[in-house]
Amino acid sequence: MSEVKMKKIKYRFGDKLRDIREKKGITLKTVASLISVSESLISQIERNKVSPSIDTLFAIADALDIDLDYLFSDYQKKRKVNIVREVDRKIIESDGIIYHQLSVLPGPTEKHAIETFLMEIKGDAEYCREREN
Repeated sequence: MSEVKMKKIKYRFGDKLRDIREKKGITLKTVASLISVSESLISQIERNKVSPSIDTLFAIADALDIDLDYLFSDYQKKRKVNIVREVDRKIIESDGIIYHQLSVLPGPTEKHAIETFLMEIKGDAEYCREREN
């Protein structure tokens, strides 16, 4: 089995945090005391010197009254799901079971795409999922 290597991404949302904090007129000291961390840590996060834990990020977002997803909005990859029209669907038949391709979610390579299928089991067909140990 081949491994898909994940590119390490460093999320840099310190500028967003600082901008929101300053627009709301909240000091570093206030944010730090609201979430029980040091003022130095908040400063380092805002300068992208350290990566906060997810718990700290949740706490900062809560203290600034923002949605956490706002911080990651620049990093969201929109992957388009391709719906396959009925006339273009891949159909596979095996042992009385017909698989109709419904959609394809592209992956990093064609081999890693995610395809959804509708399974049509004919009345006389047998289907049993074998368990892997």
